[in-house]
Amino acid sequence: MLRRVLVVVGGFAIAGALQAASWFAVYNWVGYRDSAASLLLRFVFFPAIAVIVGQFAGRLSRCASGANAAYSLTPWILWLVISADWIHASALHPIWTNFVPLFYIPLAMFIAVMVFRPPAATAGGAEAE
Repeated sequence: MLRRVLVVVGGFAIAGALQAASWFAVYNWVGYRDSAASLLLRFVFFPAIAVIVGQFAGRLSRCASGANAAYSLTPWILWLVISADWIHASALHPIWTNFVPLFYIPLAMFIAVMVFRPPAATAGGAEAE
């Protein structure tokens, strides 16, 4: 149970740290043009964060790696949705803010399940080859 909590908290910390680093990199590289920076973040950096968190959860989980990846990303996704700028919202803003981040969780779950390796059987329960 403690390992699962540590995987979830570690995944959330990794997502937050990578988000801060990606914002810093994008806004220093692209500048403060919101349209280009927003597209770059939402379609390049944020899916990469989901893949990295999925790999982290898949490699360190002993069971339910997909669920651990989903639990790791859920606070980050909620924070993305809640912290959106709703005052200057356009007609497509709810789609960008609410529906695009929902694809990050299944992506992380898929990656976590793909890299997950179940724990090896103990020596007493299985034959060694």
